[in-house]
Parts: sequence; C-alpha cells; structure tokens
Amino acid sequence: MNIDYRIRSADGYTKNIGELVGMLEHTRAVTLQEINDLSVEQLDFIMTSGGNSIGALLKHIAAIEKAHQLISFQECDFTKEELEIWEDALYLGEAGENNPW
Repeated sequence: MNIDYRIRSADGYTKNIGELVGMLEHTRAVTLQEINDLSVEQLDFIMTSGGNSIGALLKHIAAIEKAHQLISFQECDFTKEELEIWEDALYLGEAGENNPW
C-alpha cells in the first residue's frame, strides 16, 4: 500500500474541516499499515523498562475517540457501565499495564 503524505482537503467539507478529515484519514491509513503484520505477542509486548504496549496505545486511541463522540454528538459523558469498559484505556500507565486488552 502506497500512502500519499500530502495533506489534501477531503471532498464534501469546507477547506479546513476537509484538511482535518484528510489528516485523520491519513493517520488511520499509516497506523493500519504499520500494525498490519504484527502478531498478538508483538501488540502485547511491554518493554522491561516500562511503558505501554502497542495494543494498549491502540485501545487508548479508540477510548479517546469514543469520549469525543459522546461529548460532541450526544452531549454526554461515559455511563458508569461504559466507563468500566474504557477507563483503563483512557488513563494508560499502571491502569493500562494491569488490564489485559
């Protein structure tokens, strides 16, 4: 897959929103390309010096997107039940390290 690294305005939007959508689409394409061939073991690997796994960072991205969707489109926050699912991914660190994704 060849990725076009030029920022272009996505069709159907104003110029600035189109550029933002284009950047988000580019980020998604690059992320998917980079992780496409990784094994579960590679996604779950945590360096001995600490940090978060690639899998934890991917779930963090999903959790932040979910939070923004709730706030922007439904004008609400996570319910208690939703927060139980997403909380570790929102904060990462020890919370992310101690939760199998």
